[in-house]
Amino acid sequence: SEFLQKKLAGQEPGIVNELHYRAGSWFRERGDIREAMEHFLTGEWYDEAVRLMGELLPAMVAQDWETLKYWMETVPSRHLRTDPELFLAYTFFCVAAGMDRNLADGLIRQGDGLCGIAGQPEGKIRECAASLAFIKALYAMKYRFDTAEAAEQMRICASLAPEDVLLERIDVYPGEMSILRTFQFMEPNFAKLEAFFRSIMRFWNQDRPNVFFGMCFVGYGELLIEQDRLEEAESYIRQGLKIAEDGKSAKLFA
Repeated sequence: SEFLQKKLAGQEPGIVNELHYRAGSWFRERGDIREAMEHFLTGEWYDEAVRLMGELLPAMVAQDWETLKYWMETVPSRHLRTDPELFLAYTFFCVAAGMDRNLADGLIRQGDGLCGIAGQPEGKIRECAASLAFIKALYAMKYRFDTAEAAEQMRICASLAPEDVLLERIDVYPGEMSILRTFQFMEPNFAKLEAFFRSIMRFWNQDRPNVFFGMCFVGYGELLIEQDRLEEAESYIRQGLKIAEDGKSAKLFA
């Protein structure tokens, strides 16, 4: 296979990308999304790849965001910017992964510009603004260690999109058995962390079992254990685990 591909590239280089387009379209029609994506990316059919990512975004955010991030990194950013929701998801992935702060700043600034593009429906503008506020909340915690700003951005997010924000469903593994330790890395002060958890939990809508809020409930429960407030701790941890169960979050439930 490799020999034949090299021979084709040498003899008829102009047809290679066209063949990748045809193969990608064939696989997409048959529901083999991963193969389709690989052909679109290899053949540099970036608009087709971005369109396919947009269709897959709701499902992959909750189930396989790492693969989605890998695909996004293969596409020039100007193509991602044609889909504000996709671009904001990419920005969230990068901030969550702790990319260089200057690069993160640039992505957030671009996201600000995308949220106000003329011609978008009012509902879509609010969704984008809510997603950006959620990203800024994570940024405030991860880069600036500012729990007050993070809580304020979560308030803005909840006010703009009380029903749902797609990014809140992302099942990000915190890298620690203890969720509290993950938050302590960003804010070691227990009093500030308690204020942060309590303010965030006020914004939780019980009709949506978002993983982020589940992490806050469990993290707060662990903090209460540290203070020997065991009955309160059990109550909050049980609520967090219920969110994990309802949201089918194996990582949080573990």
